Amino acid sequence: MALSKPVEQMGILLIAVTPSIPTQVITIDSLTIRQDDAGRYCLNDLHKAAGREAKHQPAFFMRREETAVLVNEMICENADLNPVNRVIGKGKGQGTYVCKELVYAYAMWISPKFHLYVIRTFHRVQMEERQRLEQKIATAQTLIACTLEQSA
Repeated sequence: MALSKPVEQMGILLIAVTPSIPTQVITIDSLTIRQDDAGRYCLNDLHKAAGREAKHQPAFFMRREETAVLVNEMICENADLNPVNRVIGKGKGQGTYVCKELVYAYAMWISPKFHLYVIRTFHRVQMEERQRLEQKIATAQTLIACTLEQSA
């Protein structure tokens, strides 16, 4: 959720909240991992960050029975979930985009070292985002308190 500018209405401060898809920038070894409009991550970028070994191509990972079972389990848990999006064609947006759980599975398939690196990177970004949101909340609370004091 992104906070927009405060709106004052009838002497009461309202904070308008607009929904947004998370766009946390994930960078692994100075390579930014692209995201699609639904917030899924590009396995092709992860493949580059992992060293581009031919045996670790995203297509091979996606053909694994274990991957298919994992995708099916996620869909069974939430029928509205679309954990995989393949963008085919020319252009910068092409690639295989997957949800975070499949990013972790892909990293684990590559190597224990890369798996830990990906987990720690995602955790660091999540903590940074949490701190940023906490700061926004604190700012909004200060604005509310000041407005209430002024109207009293």
